[in-house]
Amino acid sequence: MNNMLDKRKLEFIPKSRHDKLSDVELQNLLSYRRLYNKCIIRQKKIEKDKIRLKKDKEALKEWMSDLTSQKHFINKLREKYAFSCSVVSLPPRKSGKVYYNLTISRKGNYPKNCSLGSEETIKIHLLEFYKGNSKVRKEIKKDWKTWLKNETNNGNTYLRILDIILKNPTGFKNATINRGVLFPWKTLYY
Repeated sequence: MNNMLDKRKLEFIPKSRHDKLSDVELQNLLSYRRLYNKCIIRQKKIEKDKIRLKKDKEALKEWMSDLTSQKHFINKLREKYAFSCSVVSLPPRKSGKVYYNLTISRKGNYPKNCSLGSEETIKIHLLEFYKGNSKVRKEIKKDWKTWLKNETNNGNTYLRILDIILKNPTGFKNATINRGVLFPWKTLYY
């Protein structure tokens, strides 16, 4: 839109002569002017938004570059503190009983195995630990392995394991961790 040309097109009848127009003609002219003004305002807004968007893209590009240059700091923290847990069944004993470990895996380290005991033992221990929490008890009774995997990767037990790692990151592999440490009956966490 060429502003000067369009403006001239709208002002070919000066305001002082509007009273010479019929009501319909005047309404059509005013309606067109209002719509024209809306278009001009929106066009200016779009132009400003384009400029702002270009600046935002440039700022984002700089920030992404800064993130890349600082990534090594985060990678060191991740190697030192990040972990994931899985519930692992051991080969059945001669008696036919199956025992379970919680395996804590950390990048660049050997996995840490934590004794959980047999299915019956761990379920009893968990149900006692969560005796005041019927929702968790229901989940444990339904599928204790899935519940334990979720709890050790996202729940309060994850935080307890992280606290043990934070306390002694290099000596973590020698720390004794078992179901009693993960779910201590004396200090209940919900």
